[in-house]
Amino acid sequence: MCLSPRLAEELEKRFQAAGLDGKAPVLLKDAALRISGCPNCCGNHCIAALGLEGRVKRHQGRLMPCYDVLAGGKLAEGNTQFAQRLGTVPAKAVPDLLVEALSRGLTSAEDLRPLVAARAEIPADVPDDYYVDFGATAPFSLAGRGPG
Repeated sequence: MCLSPRLAEELEKRFQAAGLDGKAPVLLKDAALRISGCPNCCGNHCIAALGLEGRVKRHQGRLMPCYDVLAGGKLAEGNTQFAQRLGTVPAKAVPDLLVEALSRGLTSAEDLRPLVAARAEIPADVPDDYYVDFGATAPFSLAGRGPG
């Protein structure tokens, strides 16, 4: 649903601009940030220390690309744990969320929950670019994507 490779590119740019490009893996305890543009687990976001799952929300009658933020997952022999779903954030708010979280050293589900909750609230006067996915030029749409 969402253009997760374009979000990954934006995150890379934002991490570099914030001086986090070399620090992010350390802050995530050498665990990968895993992103999937849809609920299918191709990106393994459900077992990530920090995962993003693409989804769509309707806001004021328009479709908006969003991501569920997941945290606390791990994959280890005899010690696998699914990540906790913390909330849904507009795609355009994800880079700010992650830059702030990593800048502050917040990587646990408990630490991230308030940041996610704050960004999950979509204001009535949201900018028009929130309805356009990263790397796209037209408003977000599910047209032509086939049945769910």
